[in-house]
Amino acid sequence: DAKWDIEDSNGDAVNPTGSSLGGTLTLSAEGFNVTAKSTSATVSAATTTIDEKGNFVIKFNVMAGDEAVYIAPTAATVGNDVTNATVIANSTNGALFHVMQDGVALTTALIAANVGTPAVLLESTATLTAGEYKVNANQTKEFTLTVTIDPDKDEITTNAYFAIELTHVNYATTAGKAATAADNATYVISTDNSNFQTPSVNITGGPNT
Repeated sequence: DAKWDIEDSNGDAVNPTGSSLGGTLTLSAEGFNVTAKSTSATVSAATTTIDEKGNFVIKFNVMAGDEAVYIAPTAATVGNDVTNATVIANSTNGALFHVMQDGVALTTALIAANVGTPAVLLESTATLTAGEYKVNANQTKEFTLTVTIDPDKDEITTNAYFAIELTHVNYATTAGKAATAADNATYVISTDNSNFQTPSVNITGGPNT
C-alpha cells in the first residue's frame, strides 16, 4: 500500500482518503526561504538636461530547501491595492516591489502617475540557465534588486521622499516554468518587515536650468 507522510497546519498526521477533481496544482518547495541581506538608496544629482533620480538596491538571499528552484530574472512594481491572491494568480516576474512615497506604498494608479515605469534589474549569484536563475537544492544564493525611479519626469512630482520595498518572490520547482503564473509559487514577504525596505531619499526637482 502507498504510504503518506502528511501533516496539517497543527502538525498532526493526516491520512488522506478518497479522490478529488480540480484544476492544476502548483507545488511549493519545502524549506524555501527568503532573507534580507542589505538595502541602500542614493540620489543621482540633476544636470542641465537630466532629472534627479533615485537609485535603490535590495540584496536578499534565497534558500532553495529540499529541491531546486527556478526564478525569472525580472522584477516589477506592484501597487498596494493589489491583493496577494491576485499576485499569486498572475505574476510572471521573479520579484515584485512596492514604491513608497513619503512612507506610504503607492497604488497601481499612483505608481503610473507619480513615477511611471522604473528601470529595474534583478541579478543573482545563481546560475542563469535557459533564461532562469537556478538555485540548487539546499543551496543559498544572493539576489540583487536594483531600481531607478525618476519621479520628476515631466514634472509630475517634486520634493518627496521615496523608497522601495520587496514584497514577493516567485519561483518554480520545474525548469522552464518560472515565468508561468500557473506553474510558479509565491513567497509573500511580511509588509511590516523593514529589513526588505530601502532607506527613503528626498528627490527634489528636475533638470537644473
